[in-house]
Amino acid sequence: FRDATHSIPCPQSSYKGMMVDSARCFIDTHIEDEALCAAMVAKHLDISVRYLSKLFELEPDTVCQYIRGTRLELCARKLLLGSHTRYSVKEIVYSCGYSNYSHFYRIFREYYQCTPEQYRRAGAKV
Repeated sequence: FRDATHSIPCPQSSYKGMMVDSARCFIDTHIEDEALCAAMVAKHLDISVRYLSKLFELEPDTVCQYIRGTRLELCARKLLLGSHTRYSVKEIVYSCGYSNYSHFYRIFREYYQCTPEQYRRAGAKV
């Protein structure tokens, strides 16, 4: 005989899920802020950076990976948007919260297997 409470999520689990959702929402809202980091997210949620990291342990990405991936995706979208084509790649990069173009270039190339300029040209052909 199994106790019926085994199928009900533990309140702590739903609390952790809510905290991860809140962290993601804060990150998504502040992604263009170059100061955005795990410490800023933790401060907003009034928790420690260590606890924030622990909340993300069961997630596919760490907090820093989530921030990096979200920023890269924002840059990629802006590179392809017609309203942003009048801006240089560097201007778009800085508008997405990056302060170091070389760092961005390296991780963009690693993530997308092409340079930002190649990505933009390929998108323009579609």
